[in-house]
Parts: sequence; structure tokens; C-alpha cells
Amino acid sequence: MSLKAALLAKRGSSIYCMERHYGHEPVAMIRLCPWQETEWMLRWSGLNSLSLAREEGRERLELHFARHHVTVIGFCLHEMLEDIQAFQLGCMRSFPASYRTTFPATEAFIEQLLVQPKTEPAASPPVR
Repeated sequence: MSLKAALLAKRGSSIYCMERHYGHEPVAMIRLCPWQETEWMLRWSGLNSLSLAREEGRERLELHFARHHVTVIGFCLHEMLEDIQAFQLGCMRSFPASYRTTFPATEAFIEQLLVQPKTEPAASPPVR
């Protein structure tokens, strides 16, 4: 049984690289699930800025949170921008590149998802 089939059986629904929240209240946090790595939950209120660039046929989305830097590389990532702006994106999940063919070409596909904590600047010595 493939990973996708096993996850489908476990969840009982389709699997996507992103999950939207269509409630009346915005999602307070986003769940980030890099392929076979540590999962993260970050507060949307900590999002300071984002940028989207196209490079070598892929899109690169950079999310700058107060204490974390998130890099998302994949296809059709521009489809997520409205959901991010409205804080309606509840989860982002990456899959191996070999899974790309199992997703519709117009759907966002996350090939790489990196979450890096920002280092705190060293405390400056007291001025005398």
C-alpha cells in the first residue's frame, strides 16, 4: 500500500499539500509538516512578511515569522496567497517530488518545506 493510500485510509479523505479553514474565525496557528521531519505549529499573528519568487520552473515562498523563517518550494504556490492573507490556511505539508504526478497540475504542490528558528541576537553589554 502506498503512503498516500495509507494516509487516505487513515483520514478517510483526500490528502493535499495545504488545508484550508473555512470558518467564521481565522485560524490562530498554522501547522507545518515537512516530509519525515519535525512538525511545527506557528502563530499566524507572528507573520511579519512574505515573498513569492519563481525560479527554474518552481515557486519559492518565504514566510518570515517573528521567531521562525519558513521556506516553501513547489508548484502553484501562488494559489495559497489569498488563504495566507486571510489566515485561512491551517496546514502546509510537503511530499517527495515523485508524488507530483498524483496531484492535479493546477493544485499547489509543496516539494520542500523548511522551518528554521531565528537566532536571538547576543545581548549587548551594558553601556558604562
